[in-house]
Amino acid sequence: MRIKKMFIVLFFIFFLTSISSCKEIDIELAHLDYKEIEIEKPNFDVPKRNTKDEVTYSDLFNLGNQVSISIEMEDSELNKLQKDYESFVETKYKPEIYRHCKKVTITLKNYDHTFTWEFLDVGIRQKGNTSRGPILYDGKIASLNHFKLSFDETFDDALYGDERVDWSGKTREYNERKNREFLGLSGLDLRWNKNFDSTHLREIYASYMYQASGLISQYMGLSIFNIKQIDQNIDYKMGVYYIYEPASKSMIKRHLTDKKIYNFGTWDEEKNGSFGVPGSKYGDLYKCMWSADLSYDKMVGDFVGIETKDHYVYYDRKTNKDAIYDDILLKKCGTAVSEGNYKDISNYLDVEYFAKTEAVSWLLGNPDDFRNDMNNTMVYARRLDGKLITIPIDNDRVLGITKDWNPDLYALSTRGIFNRSRAGNNESEVSLIYKKTILAEKNNHSKEMYFNHIKALATSDWVLSSTFEKYYFMARKNYNAYIDCAFPHLSVKFSLTDNINQYNFKEYINRKLSLVDLELGLEDITKEEETKDLPTYLGMEGYYGSLYIAGDMNEWKGKYYKMTYLGNGIYTITFEPRMYRKKLYLKIYDGYSWYINWSIQNNNLIMHDTDAFIVENVYYSSKVTIEINTILKTGNIRVS
Repeated sequence: MRIKKMFIVLFFIFFLTSISSCKEIDIELAHLDYKEIEIEKPNFDVPKRNTKDEVTYSDLFNLGNQVSISIEMEDSELNKLQKDYESFVETKYKPEIYRHCKKVTITLKNYDHTFTWEFLDVGIRQKGNTSRGPILYDGKIASLNHFKLSFDETFDDALYGDERVDWSGKTREYNERKNREFLGLSGLDLRWNKNFDSTHLREIYASYMYQASGLISQYMGLSIFNIKQIDQNIDYKMGVYYIYEPASKSMIKRHLTDKKIYNFGTWDEEKNGSFGVPGSKYGDLYKCMWSADLSYDKMVGDFVGIETKDHYVYYDRKTNKDAIYDDILLKKCGTAVSEGNYKDISNYLDVEYFAKTEAVSWLLGNPDDFRNDMNNTMVYARRLDGKLITIPIDNDRVLGITKDWNPDLYALSTRGIFNRSRAGNNESEVSLIYKKTILAEKNNHSKEMYFNHIKALATSDWVLSSTFEKYYFMARKNYNAYIDCAFPHLSVKFSLTDNINQYNFKEYINRKLSLVDLELGLEDITKEEETKDLPTYLGMEGYYGSLYIAGDMNEWKGKYYKMTYLGNGIYTITFEPRMYRKKLYLKIYDGYSWYINWSIQNNNLIMHDTDAFIVENVYYSSKVTIEINTILKTGNIRVS
């Protein structure tokens, strides 16, 4: 009897296990239904605040409130900003050094209340790449520029040299400054309407669409912006600027505290996770530099870490900068992307979150994003489970904006959902992360999620012109009277039509929606097993991908002189230059972008943007052998 009972129990357990197992397989292999995907509806509410204490940072970005920001600066500090700009033009390095705003005044009008905040000695620096321009011309403000404000800047970094602020004996004051915030924000980004969007809304609308899909995206809004040049007592009206919450680690905390983020837990769960730097509250947050594509080729050597003036990185870590850390979560994902399959990648990348992000990005049509120009992206490795997510930033070329750059001539409005070419860049193929996930030839769960999320967006209120126009008129009501600025040729009037960019919102969306077939389904999902013997990044120290020799013998270009990788950081090449001259001028580079730009001087490998090295006594029949060690940073040249 006892044996019979035990058999029944074991059979019952086996039955439940089988059901559970089958259910898990069914979920993984089943087709999704776009009608079941939840997308938040547009929210036009403007909460009424009766006291300053009731105001939150979400009120700051609400288009129904009117925000104005005025900064006051002395000529001495403006001149430092100008010199920082000149240094950038010369070196292309963007220093994160802040200059002093004597005072910043922020006002917020909410119904019949006006609330005001004043901050003394606030940090300011220039932002952007191609958008940067001179700060001063003939001693006066030269033009509109993008800026970053820092309320908690202490000006005590070694970068400040002799001007470094000494907080000795001022512990209380230092702590107050270090923890100073405005509505929970340690800073604010301000940018002018460089792409002349007459709606002043499209980039803001993009952030709404990401957030409505449960994704992390910078909060954005508008503000009237003024600069006062104190010494000359001149007020410059800078017109209407975009304002952004900084794309920093605190952005993660705010979103997890205030919203339900897809595949995330709460902020308390995230900060108590065990992945990443031990003891840290935040996971690993990286700013991806141009052409960082989540493949291991862009993580080799020391291309992950903290960027400095003398050290270029593809992944600039914005968290835990003082920690000794090997960036293991990012590099594991990179190894899976380069060497593994979809199943391997899903162990290190939240492939569902990635699919939803890319679905929104496809609808928005930004040629300057991660998929097309491999740009404007941050990567966050969660403490909760160690998996990576991508976060689009700087979405200033969306929904038909084409000013200054329109690589496919149609604002990406004719690009199919599964198009595998990159806009511009000679229509080269997308990077590996796409070809192995949402754009894979065989169907997988992320491809299914991507496709169905696009369908869900296409049937949501977010594609309706009436939704867009309601937000537009909220913004126009509060800011239309303040469009004119001190530089009239840069003022952009509010209008739903667009005489500068190729399509208005309605035209662009209609073209994009014509590519969405709600009845179309995908083939069955192909189940993959993990790759056996997947290489680990630990065995790839010193590997920098494919390296080449370039010089005056091949017009400093091409991939004819490829170095051989022998392992342990050792590269070598032997070649015949076939030249009738005694000297060769050479460099080591990556064959494409010159981000690897190395020299050999006195048997040392000099890395990162260096002068050419000279090889003496080279004749037509000579053989040149070059060997470098990227771990020991040594180099050797022989001519025979």
